[in-house]
Amino acid sequence: MVSIRQASDAVLRTRDANVARTAAPSMRRERVTLRVAVLVILVLSIASWQLVVWGLRALGL
Repeated sequence: MVSIRQASDAVLRTRDANVARTAAPSMRRERVTLRVAVLVILVLSIASWQLVVWGLRALGL
C-alpha cells in the first residue's frame, strides 16, 4: 500500500520544483494540510471497504 508521505509527495512533485525547494512557511503549512487530507481520504476509503466486507460477511457471501 502507498504510504501517506509517498502519496502527498507525488502530488507535490507536480508543482514547480524551485518553489517547493524554497518553500515559504505558508507552503510548509500547505504540505501539512495536504498530508492530513491524504490521510483522511485513505482512512475513509479503508473504512468504507471494511464496511463492505462486514456487510458481505453478514449476508453470508
